[in-house]
Amino acid sequence: MQKCPVCGAENESLAITCRSCKAFLQAKVDNLDLFATIWGLIESPGPTMRRIVLSSHKNYVLLLSALEGIGALMIFARWRDLGRGTELGSIFGLSTILGIVGGIVMNYLLASFLLQVSRIIGGRGSLRNIRAVLAFSGLPLAFWVVVFLPIEFGIFGKYLFEGNPSPAVLQPVPYYVLLTLETGLALWGLFLLATGLAEANTYSRPRGFIAVVVMLVVLAIAVVVGLGKGYGPGGV
Repeated sequence: MQKCPVCGAENESLAITCRSCKAFLQAKVDNLDLFATIWGLIESPGPTMRRIVLSSHKNYVLLLSALEGIGALMIFARWRDLGRGTELGSIFGLSTILGIVGGIVMNYLLASFLLQVSRIIGGRGSLRNIRAVLAFSGLPLAFWVVVFLPIEFGIFGKYLFEGNPSPAVLQPVPYYVLLTLETGLALWGLFLLATGLAEANTYSRPRGFIAVVVMLVVLAIAVVVGLGKGYGPGGV
C-alpha cells in the first residue's frame, strides 16, 4: 500500500493516481524502451521490473517470447542430439518457425501457472503484468539465441546438435567456458523472474523465489515423466 501525499488516502502499491483525490502517486509509464530496459535490468532490476509492471503498453513481450521459444527449442535439439540424421537447416528452420508460436503460447501458459501460484502465496498480480515480467526475465535466453548460439555453432559446428563426439571432447576449454557463462545467464534469468514476480504481485522477493522454485519443480516433474515415457534422450 502507498499513502497519497496530498490527501493521505491509502492506495494500492501499483496505483498511478489516488483513488480519492486523483493526484499522481508515481510517474506514468506509457511505453518501454528496449535498450534502456535491458540496461536497467542489469543495473537496477527491481526498479526496472516495477517500471515494466507500471507501463501502459507492454512493448516487446511478443518479440521476447518468440526469441525465448526459439532458444528453448534449440536447447531441446541439443539435449536430444537431433543433429543425428537431420539436416541442420531443418533444425534451425523448424526451431525458428515452431519457436515463435511455441514461445508465445508458453509465455501465456507459464504466466497463468505463476499467477495461480502467486495468488496462493498472497500475490495480487494480473496475468498481463506477469506475462510481461516473464518475457523480460527471459532476456538471458534471448541473448543466448542472438549472441552465444552463433558463437557455439561457429566453434562446434554440426557436433553442437549431434553430440557424437561431444563438444566437450572436441573443444573442452571453449565448451566449459561457454557452459559457465550459460549457467550464469540462467541464474540471472531466474533472479530477474523472482524480482519481477515480487513487483507484479506486490509481495516480498523471497515469495518471488518461492514461486520460481515451485515452477522449476513442476517443470522438473514434467521432464521426469517425459523420460519415463521415452521422450528423453534415446527415447522413442
